[in-house]
Amino acid sequence: MLTKGEIKYRNDNCFSSNKIPVIGYYITGEKIGEFDSFWKASKFTNLDPYKISLCCRGKQKRVKNTIWKLAI
Repeated sequence: MLTKGEIKYRNDNCFSSNKIPVIGYYITGEKIGEFDSFWKASKFTNLDPYKISLCCRGKQKRVKNTIWKLAI
């Protein structure tokens, strides 16, 4: 059984190895913000991180009236 500290450590670091910075925009051109990862962007916008990654890779044009690009 895991302790509370181990659970917190796993939750905090579960996405640390795959951080790819992204920038989000509304369709109107207004900037949503810059985020360290797909996961943080999804938490802020309540969008699916997989869909955000598809948009960044060019497989999808937009995610619910937002456009996403890699910040690299």
